[in-house]
Amino acid sequence: MYRDIVHDKGGNRYFYFPSINILLPADLVENNKPFYDRFENFLNSRSIPVFKRGDRARIIKELANVRNCLLEVTESCNLRCRYCIHSGHFPDRRVHSYLSMRWDTAIECFNFFIDWILRNQKYQINPYSFSFCYYGGEPLLNIDLISSLVDYSEAWIDKHRTRWPFNFRYEMTTNGLLLNEKIVSFLVEKDFRILISIDGPEPIHEKNKGKGTFQILEENIKSIWRKYPEYYSSNVSFSIVYAKDTDLLEIKKYFSSELFEACYHLSFGPVITNFSDLHFPENGINEELAYSEIETSLKEGRSLKKIEKVILKEYFPFFINSLTQLHRNSYAGFCTLGSRSLQFSTKGTIYGCEKAGKSFSIGDIRKGLDIEKIARIAEDVFNKTENCENCIAQANCVACVASTGFMNELTFNEYCRTLRSRLERIFPGYIEFRKLEKKQR
Repeated sequence: MYRDIVHDKGGNRYFYFPSINILLPADLVENNKPFYDRFENFLNSRSIPVFKRGDRARIIKELANVRNCLLEVTESCNLRCRYCIHSGHFPDRRVHSYLSMRWDTAIECFNFFIDWILRNQKYQINPYSFSFCYYGGEPLLNIDLISSLVDYSEAWIDKHRTRWPFNFRYEMTTNGLLLNEKIVSFLVEKDFRILISIDGPEPIHEKNKGKGTFQILEENIKSIWRKYPEYYSSNVSFSIVYAKDTDLLEIKKYFSSELFEACYHLSFGPVITNFSDLHFPENGINEELAYSEIETSLKEGRSLKKIEKVILKEYFPFFINSLTQLHRNSYAGFCTLGSRSLQFSTKGTIYGCEKAGKSFSIGDIRKGLDIEKIARIAEDVFNKTENCENCIAQANCVACVASTGFMNELTFNEYCRTLRSRLERIFPGYIEFRKLEKKQR
């Protein structure tokens, strides 16, 4: 049973059990043998499944329970965000083009996904509830195809309802500039969940996404909030990309307003630079001051705002994983490609994730899924993570094909070194936050 000894800011000792992300005072572990024996038995009863070479049946069973169909309806975009994975700074990713998905390809993608589900029903836990996610590029540039495909899917549901009681949820990721009244009315009518990309107040947002983009977007957001408040609170979320040459304090201040408190969810994370020529500072402007303000709020017993909670989760990734969010197939964040989502490109190439590189495609709509390639990647993951059991970062590690895969190879060294170094550096502060969190309960 692996454990690490860590210290708070006062030098007090704690045992940290990374496999389950549990932190215990050292005296409890050392001076209460009955408790520790029961705790040790619990930990020893848990194990990561071992991947067996050529285990095709297990791969198919996992893929049979995929719940997300992602459709890249266009490679075109009306923005050129400086950190975008399609910007040309990421060699193993596609670049922007004017290519959009054709109607016949969209139907083939839909039929492929449904056929895969129906052919593998015997392996499924909940075979009839799925999400259809539309993205690009900017998906609203191909809104006519999206609208037609929604009509097609609803007609399919009605036709087969008696035999297969399917339920589809529609989702979309958008930069929000094209959210006019007609489009918003359609999204509300069809109960779309939408994720809108916005990075902060005007100077920060336009530094990332270009001049003249902020005011249009903010007015579109306010219009949805005013006209459809219930929809806004249940279906509208925001994605905040944090470039560390911008001011975190200003970002926190901007998103603390009622406009964003009223939304469904905020997500927050730094620019991803893996395997690219992008470079950003290690520490952002006013970063420590922003965390200090959050700490003060906790000390004074104030409830944290949505933006403060997501900043805290990014700074202290220990808050993310818990006993209910443990890794299934390895000690990192890897999934079997295709088990969480099947992503279809504009031409019908299939990927297991919208963030994975081009070299990690897993099939296409005409030839089918390449089960052997998926199995080879899964075996490679297992082989390269089998020694991670004794790593302090294992419960917080989100290494995956998207973050470590490049040109058909999985590379861990730099990722692991950076993550371990960061976790060891912030552990004392994390323990203090846990103490404050406990006092609030």
